[in-house]
Amino acid sequence: MQRYAIKTPTRFYSPAEESTMGGMQKRRTFSSKFPAGKLLVRRVFPGLAAAYDPDPNLTLNTIYVLMARPEYAKAPHFSYLHWFLLGVINSGIASFWFRNAFVFQENLFPYVRLSQLRRLPCPPPDHPYASQLAELAHTLSLAHQKSSAPGYEALQQTEQHLEILLADMLGLSEPERKMIQLSLSQIGSK
Repeated sequence: MQRYAIKTPTRFYSPAEESTMGGMQKRRTFSSKFPAGKLLVRRVFPGLAAAYDPDPNLTLNTIYVLMARPEYAKAPHFSYLHWFLLGVINSGIASFWFRNAFVFQENLFPYVRLSQLRRLPCPPPDHPYASQLAELAHTLSLAHQKSSAPGYEALQQTEQHLEILLADMLGLSEPERKMIQLSLSQIGSK
């Protein structure tokens, strides 16, 4: 898994895959445990990475599965919540924050913990610019998932727009933004 995109798995289970056990057909149903429409977050940190999974795929233990709670289904921001969180988690701002808050040895790839993700600075999903950030993340996700190589310049512009919007939403000052950009350019990745 990479930022915004899931590489085609070598093996996945459909929601109703059939298997043969002892000569009898057995129907497996994973859709209740691995529903469609979820965020996947990579657990090993060389940079935060999340992708949207529209299918009911079974995941490995190196991935967190994030889903909205059912009680949020009627919230006005529910329709774009996955995309909003996808943009926040994949942002350079989030990787910068995580690296400075939790990575104490640069030569290690520490695990991302759910308790750490919960502490991630995140504007509220009902922020006036939240749907715009979600749309940018959705655009980036679609571009990364296309089979042909996406236009690098267009992707960079969209990512830069997302970063500026998120920094505005978080109320970051100009010196803070420059410090984050400098740090990210020195490590060479998000």
